Amino acid sequence: MPIRSLKYIPALKFHWLTKLYDPLIGLGMQEKKLKGHLLRQEKLCPHQRILDVGCGTGTLTRMLKEAQPEAMVIGLDADPDILKVADEKARRDRLDIRFQQGWAQDLPFEEAQLDGVFSTLLFHHLP
Repeated sequence: MPIRSLKYIPALKFHWLTKLYDPLIGLGMQEKKLKGHLLRQEKLCPHQRILDVGCGTGTLTRMLKEAQPEAMVIGLDADPDILKVADEKARRDRLDIRFQQGWAQDLPFEEAQLDGVFSTLLFHHLP
């Protein structure tokens, strides 16, 4: 099925729940602990280009940037509303992160443009 014909379903099924994503995930699971384990498995280096696919509200994206401030970190998600939340959080924390709308099934990057790709809590959303 072509990407353009896919219907996007927000992370919590309804767009009006997007603003509640962080508090609800915080109550339901240990998100930062899970993402911290993932982060500790990789040695990030300055000037790397790192992508967080399905970045949602940018929790892992921000953790990547904090772990390696000199890396270029990009958060990618199909949901423009959740990307606004992610961008607001990064700006609040004064983190230079680029957030971009796009589909995990059709990454908008040239071959060999990235040094590392991370993703959590996304794959169960894919068809």
